[in-house]
Formats: sequence, C-alpha cells, structure tokens
Amino acid sequence: MAASIRSQASSSEAIPVLLHDVQLPPIVNTGDTLLVYSAIDFNAIAVTFPAGWTTLINQLQTNVHYVIAWKKADGTEGGTTITVTLDNAQEGDHLSYAIQDAEDPDVQPPELGGSTNFGDGSASPTPANCVPTGGEKDFFWMGNFAFGRQTTINSWPTNYPVGDENQVSGFVLVAVTYRALTADQENIGPWSLFNSNSFIATTVAVHPSSGPPATAIPAIVSGRQEVL
Repeated sequence: MAASIRSQASSSEAIPVLLHDVQLPPIVNTGDTLLVYSAIDFNAIAVTFPAGWTTLINQLQTNVHYVIAWKKADGTEGGTTITVTLDNAQEGDHLSYAIQDAEDPDVQPPELGGSTNFGDGSASPTPANCVPTGGEKDFFWMGNFAFGRQTTINSWPTNYPVGDENQVSGFVLVAVTYRALTADQENIGPWSLFNSNSFIATTVAVHPSSGPPATAIPAIVSGRQEVL
C-alpha cells in the first residue's frame, strides 16, 4: 500500500527575518515521515534546518532559495514549530506534511531520483524524470517547485488533480502536488504560471512501507489550497 498524507500545514514570513518559524502538521504519529518544503527569497545564501532533519535539496537559483528536508517523527511534533535559520534576513513560504504508511525513512528515506530541474525566465516549472531506487513500487509521488515571485498558477500537471500552494509572503511561491502510483519512475509534467521567473522543481518519491500499516487512521488529504 502506498504512503499517504496524514496531515498538512503551511506557514510564512512576510517580513525579512533571520529565524523562520515553520509550522508542522497538526496530527503526527510516531514513525511518520515529516517533509518540509521551504521557498526563501533570494538573498538567503545559507538556510539551515534544526538537528535531526536531513535535506534532500538546499539550492539557490537566482531569485529563490529552495530547501526540502525530512525527519522521522517521534510522535511529539504535531502542531509544533521548528526554527529554520538564515544567514540573511529574508521572507519565505513553507509547506509541511506528515506522511503515514511510508517505509522507515531511517532505512529508506524519500528521494529525488535525479528529478531536480531549475532555470530562469520560465513560466512552466517542470521536474526532470524521477527514477527512485528499488524498481517498481507503489510510490507516493510529490511533484513540487519553488518560484522567485508571487504569481497565479494557471494549471497543474496532468494527472495531478490535488495540491497545495503557499505564497503569503508576497515574494516567493512553493507548491506541491501528489498522487499514489505503482511505477518504477515518474515524469511529472509542467505547471503553467501567469508570470516567468526563477524556479527549482523536483519530484519526491516516498517509498511504501515494507511492513503492516502503522495505524488505521485514514489519510487527511486536502484539496488544492490557494493562499494569496
């Protein structure tokens, strides 16, 4: 059985600050995989997550700095915040997820599978093809991107009807879309945006649990949340 979203949260810093308080999802169980997607305005060269978090990507692309980080939950994180430290005060937007029924991330963490793509002057952020390890599985795929300005999302990738976006800061945008699909790779198509700017796009592949489900609590999957 594929992993799924247990709960989700968003948070933003609308004025330049060195310390970003990132809201974690309201419901988190022991063993869940926590994932945070953070888009920071471009003057932040170094972005550091707290101890215990592992970064999948930590990259600056002209007008936006993008960090994706994960942590194995101990069950105490629900509704709390973590502090992400910048070397230069900047605005930013964050999306966080508690993923249930995933493989133990200390054994098999989420991975990008070579999917990182980036550029400038584009209105169509598109991840590269994601090829995770282990061959065909019932993966939970999370296409995502960070963008160097506030804009309107005209359309989302084909076959990805749900997702979340956050651009409350007014300076950058982070968006995540997701679905479960049994495959050995996934090539998520483009988003269509109203404006062009710098982007970093990836696909995160979350491996399914190799054991029985941790709980019988149903997934909480929000519809598309458009926060401007």
